[in-house]
Amino acid sequence: MIVKVLAAVWLCFALAAAASELETCATAVNRGEFASAARLAHGYVRLHPASVPARILLARAYMGLDNGTGALAELREAIRREPGNLEALYYISKLAGVLSQMEFASVAETAPDSARTHQIQAEALQAHGDASGAEKEYLAALERRPETVAVMNALGDLMRLQKDYESALGWFAKALQRDPENYDALYGTGACYRIARSQREALPMFRRALKADPSSMAAKMATGESLLMTGDPQHALPLLEEAAKADPNLRRLQFLLGRAYRDLGRTEEARKAFKRVRVLTELEESDPVATEDQ
Repeated sequence: MIVKVLAAVWLCFALAAAASELETCATAVNRGEFASAARLAHGYVRLHPASVPARILLARAYMGLDNGTGALAELREAIRREPGNLEALYYISKLAGVLSQMEFASVAETAPDSARTHQIQAEALQAHGDASGAEKEYLAALERRPETVAVMNALGDLMRLQKDYESALGWFAKALQRDPENYDALYGTGACYRIARSQREALPMFRRALKADPSSMAAKMATGESLLMTGDPQHALPLLEEAAKADPNLRRLQFLLGRAYRDLGRTEEARKAFKRVRVLTELEESDPVATEDQ
């Protein structure tokens, strides 16, 4: 009995000491004392390799010391041991952004006027909503590496998002001249045709896109929609059902599914699909980020 009590007391002291070490390490990280924090955390991890909090603290200390490789290794190990740890996932996403910026800086320093540098700059400008600046950078990239299909598609998508469909179609056409079965160019062309021309003209492009990438849910949905809108619900339905299984929270997809069921006389299934549309609509109105109507 005495031995058990002594063991319990020792365990309490050990746990308290461990917690104190982690608190000291966390304090050092928060104060910006990264070298000291790294030493403390490294020592703790060596004694307690299964400790996810310690590995996260060590990763944070490494990040403060600009040791991206070490930080990434610790965070990966933390996630391997505890896949759902939100703190580890947060810091690894943050680190990924930092590392990508470092890589871009390295590329820009090595080849500041290269096609790749201009393309990366264009993507960054586009992400920040600067369409005009992005277009200039994409064109600069294309000047340095003509006939680059990825850049042509990027320009096509940029024009499409600005609703300049004729310009977008011009870029997609150039990409298809270079690569006739390019998925992005085929899908982009279909998307432009669907809005600027007709579903009937869009359908062959979506079918070709789906053939180029049979796993694409976007192409399945687009092909199914075009079939439905051109009077062929029978062939549209399997594609729409498959897409709906992959994304049951897409409101427009549920609406299309309901229409296909209705057109085929499958009343009860149509009712369920339209009910799902109403549920998703209510959910979106109560929480706009909960669903996305694409």
